[in-house]
Amino acid sequence: MEQSGKSNQPPRARRWARRWTLRAAAALALLAATALGLYGTRQHTLHPLLVRSAPALSRWFSPFEVRLSRIEGDWRRQLAIEGLELRARDGAEGPLRRLEVQRAEVRGDLLAAAIGGDPDALEAVIAAAPRVQLDLASDAGTGGENEGPVWPQLPHLDVTRGSVRLEGL
Repeated sequence: MEQSGKSNQPPRARRWARRWTLRAAAALALLAATALGLYGTRQHTLHPLLVRSAPALSRWFSPFEVRLSRIEGDWRRQLAIEGLELRARDGAEGPLRRLEVQRAEVRGDLLAAAIGGDPDALEAVIAAAPRVQLDLASDAGTGGENEGPVWPQLPHLDVTRGSVRLEGL
């Protein structure tokens, strides 16, 4: 028996939509699997990549030159950085000119601190053997004519074997 001009296949637009939906779902599944794989192997993949790319990224997004030797941690509750060095580039605002830390560790809700900019989400920042150079004559870090420097709110800082060099006194 012959059907009058109708086929059993869905219309062309429905086939096209189904095909692209399947392709998009496959691409999302591949992206999710890649992200999970990278996170699972972050000590061998993401951390070395970030150490290598930190200087270039800092030139784009920061007034500081940044160098790192090593990164470890889970990125959610704890992150440790070894061989951290920050140097203010020309035109950088604020009193910080240079910071060197053998090992810095940050604990707390790192995602809330990074995404929401909430320093209260951090439980502790621990810096081993820091060397800090501040330029107190810098106008960028002051709150006004008669006010002293404006310092950011920081969580509890535990510093061991450190030195601070103050300039512009």
